[in-house]
Amino acid sequence: MIRVLTVEDSPTLRRLLRDILSLDPDFEIAGEAGHGLRAVEMCHRLAPDLVMMDMRMPRASGFEAIRRIMDECPRAIVSLADPTDEREVQMTFAALEAGALCPLGRPAGLPGKDPVAARLLPMLKAIAGVKVVRRHRRGKLALFDRGYGALLAATPIGGRRTARIFVISAGVGGPSAVQTVLSGLPAGVCPPLLIVQHISPGFVKGMARWLDRTTPLKVAVAVNGRTVRAGRAYLAPDNRNLTIDRAGRTCLAGPASNQECVPSADALFASAAGAFGRDAAGVVLTGMGGDGAEGLKAVRAAGGLTIAQDEPTSVIFDMPRRAISLRGAEYVMPLEAIAPRLDEAIGVEATGL
Repeated sequence: MIRVLTVEDSPTLRRLLRDILSLDPDFEIAGEAGHGLRAVEMCHRLAPDLVMMDMRMPRASGFEAIRRIMDECPRAIVSLADPTDEREVQMTFAALEAGALCPLGRPAGLPGKDPVAARLLPMLKAIAGVKVVRRHRRGKLALFDRGYGALLAATPIGGRRTARIFVISAGVGGPSAVQTVLSGLPAGVCPPLLIVQHISPGFVKGMARWLDRTTPLKVAVAVNGRTVRAGRAYLAPDNRNLTIDRAGRTCLAGPASNQECVPSADALFASAAGAFGRDAAGVVLTGMGGDGAEGLKAVRAAGGLTIAQDEPTSVIFDMPRRAISLRGAEYVMPLEAIAPRLDEAIGVEATGL
């Protein structure tokens, strides 16, 4: 049983959240709070497995409540916000820095009538089991050799390599992980970086603005047909695949008929492997599902540098684990070690396309 604390000042939305959670017998309402201060008190007293926190509340904003909960009695927390409200969206990304796991839109109806509600229960189930306090391991880099678990002292295969394009995939826990990677890369001379982040619809523009403000790189949502530039990062937009051609131009297209994930990290990685070969570098970060696993394998087969985030520093290890199991990851390493390894792949010849 997953015990959930809902924190929402609107009685109507509290009732809707209760109705949605009641559709799945694996969920139990541990409690309901109408403001942030009450939420902190109830977390101490009830120790819920999961907290659903609205960002806009009286007596303590959702951000303030999340910061106190993560300091005093850490829980798995998702933030609820209106993706069309810029102030709320920026609060959700501040909440990620405070320890929340991901932003979700507010449902407007039951799952059969509202797509936001339909995504809610599977997402909450995946998040409920997440360990919310992790000590990020710092240590030697690791080289993947013969199946997951065979980790050797790192030595670059074929000597030092440079990259002309970086591609990254991430899911749950990804916004903060992406921020950590981008924060460790040098502005100006870093090769163009393309990102597929699986996130609730409507939040990708807010994530781009947040990363642009909090990392050294210029970050924006990708636009079709633009030539990518050094020192810039490009996020795939909602419901469109992002790929790159040999001339360094972006291409946005709709999904294939059998495609499960949109945008697709596999599509992005495969395009980078085909266009840049050994001059591409691919990274699979924390998240659910297998998107990016086949793509990372393609980058490695083309001779490019490939990295998967390790389990202790991943919020959810599913995406990196699947990439590792396909032997797509040359390196398996802690989150904090990824940017330094990418930095080693930057050379004078790597900064232009």
